[in-house]
Amino acid sequence: MWIELLLLCLLLFGLLYKYITKEWSFFDSQAICVAKPSFPFGSKVMKDTMMGKINFLEMMTGLAEEFPKEKIVGFFLFNAPRYYINDIELAKQILVKDFEYFTDRAAITTGDEVFNNFLTNLQGPEWKKIRVLMSGVFSSGKLKLMLPHINKAGTNLVKHISKACDKNEEMDMKNLE
Repeated sequence: MWIELLLLCLLLFGLLYKYITKEWSFFDSQAICVAKPSFPFGSKVMKDTMMGKINFLEMMTGLAEEFPKEKIVGFFLFNAPRYYINDIELAKQILVKDFEYFTDRAAITTGDEVFNNFLTNLQGPEWKKIRVLMSGVFSSGKLKLMLPHINKAGTNLVKHISKACDKNEEMDMKNLE
């Protein structure tokens, strides 16, 4: 009985290993540097993140430090290949000029319906529709007109939080007005 259980466990482990490592040759035909993957987490920075040694931001910083001269770095999130853009000009090109070609990005979804419908979380045709509606709002001229209002709101927020800190009060950031 225990031999069958052991064989079943080995078979399941083998299938899991095959599933996770099957995409690890994704970057082989591309001329970019790759953070070497290891089972089961993918690249080392991903392992450190999953084990709680570093946070997500430190994960990205770790990739930048490991490959300081590379514009694009490949890494693996478990079995999924991902690109890290390590060049500010290339990032601007992608996020501003070529934004319409990069519609399906990894979304961060929560139980909050408003947050889930942010432009950064939408994909495909839904993203394109909202992007067209929003692009006029964020023109350089309109952003310049908004700047004084944003500064005033920021100043008011700092004053409000400072008062709460002076009184040693807790505050729920979702209800902050």
